[in-house]
Amino acid sequence: MSDLDYKEIYILWLELGSLEKVCRNLESRGLLTRGGKKYAPSRINHVVWKYATENPEEALEIYRSLGFEISDEDWERLLVEKAFLIYFKKLSFKSRTAFNKWLTRMGLFEKYKDYGRVKTEGFSFLQE
Repeated sequence: MSDLDYKEIYILWLELGSLEKVCRNLESRGLLTRGGKKYAPSRINHVVWKYATENPEEALEIYRSLGFEISDEDWERLLVEKAFLIYFKKLSFKSRTAFNKWLTRMGLFEKYKDYGRVKTEGFSFLQE
């Protein structure tokens, strides 16, 4: 089995409307994991949002061309949320570094540099 085409999966997800339907479609076409199993919805979700976060302009163009509506501001916030989830599989310094690099590549670092950080105001025991 070759690797999934992330763009194709993204478009398929938009057209079919659910992760489960994408999994069934891939299975019906004989596209299975390297281990010969059908793809899990969680894997498809990762592929969809990895494509969108790494190709935001193209992904937005495709999204809108298929009749979906979203403002540029809402799209930006959605991508930041999804990128945060992609890079923070584990809470670690490496995750924050990877997320910050993504923000920088997208020109969003200053606006979202504190995204996902715990705010400690009002929790004096955390400020000691």
